[in-house]
Formats: sequence, structure tokens, C-alpha cells
Amino acid sequence: MALRFVLLLVSAIMIIGSAVALVVGYPVWPLLIWSSVVFLAICFERWHYSTSATSMQHGEYKTGERFIDPASGAMMDVIYDEKTGERRYMTIPTGIEKTNSDGDRR
Repeated sequence: MALRFVLLLVSAIMIIGSAVALVVGYPVWPLLIWSSVVFLAICFERWHYSTSATSMQHGEYKTGERFIDPASGAMMDVIYDEKTGERRYMTIPTGIEKTNSDGDRR
């Protein structure tokens, strides 16, 4: 998570810096393009892996495989779709929920 944050920060600074340099008149198009590609790739990667399955659909079943997601530390189940061959990952609820002093869930 810290590496992702650092890469996002550095690429954002490079995008802003290269945009300013373009306005001033320096030809830094490659820097602007590549820093934008890195920024968008990191954003897409974060979105892609955060959209894990919450429920199983018709034609899907659990494979019995489980693992701990290195990014979140959550236990994950592997779900297989027979129609498409797609493998999805579903977070296994731990049963432990944090509550505040009023008893409301966070």
C-alpha cells in the first residue's frame, strides 16, 4: 500500500511538472505521457482488485482454494464460473466487526 501511494504521488508530481514545462515551452511530451500511463495503471489496478465478488451467481461454485490476500490481509475464496472459465475472489467474512462506543458498526 505504501509503494502504491508513493508511485501515485510521484507520477502525479511528474504529470503536474511536465504540464507546467509544456506551458513554459519545453518539449516534455514523453514524460507527460509515461507518467500519465503509470498513474492510470496504478488507479486501474487498485480498482480492479478492490471489486471482489460479494455473492455467487448461477453456474458458479467454490473451488475449495483459499488464500490470504497480500494487499488487504483478508482470507479469500476462489470462485469458478463454468460458463466463462473466469476465476473470481470473494472475501471470507471473519465474523469480527468493529463497533464504536454507541454499538454502531463501522
